[in-house]
Amino acid sequence: MSRFNYQGFSLIELMVVMAIMASLMTLTGGLVLKTVDQQQRVVELEKVQQLFQRLSYSAYYSGYDIRVMLDGHIISIESELTEEEIIELEQLTFEPQEFLVSTRATILPEAFKTQWHGEIKEFKIKQMYNSYAQ
Repeated sequence: MSRFNYQGFSLIELMVVMAIMASLMTLTGGLVLKTVDQQQRVVELEKVQQLFQRLSYSAYYSGYDIRVMLDGHIISIESELTEEEIIELEQLTFEPQEFLVSTRATILPEAFKTQWHGEIKEFKIKQMYNSYAQ
């Protein structure tokens, strides 16, 4: 029996395990980042919908129209009551568009366009009230 009885892992065994873990992280890291970006886009879309709904209520109850401009990652909001408000998003990229949120709680045009996976995709804006014609 040997006088030295070591227990544990050798340096080679630890390096092999670390190399295996590094290669697994490289394979799955891109997928995780892609999923996170996708979820951030979905959250930002919901924020834009909520913003339009909030502006719709604000225009209806204040009696003043609100202008909204979308361009790139920027949302610019102008009203007679408040100073210009600028909101910057990280994931969504808008096509240049201008919207009018009227005092009748209608938003024109009724959809906004964004770049989505290299294509231009249109998202319908939820109106505060449904018109009688619908």
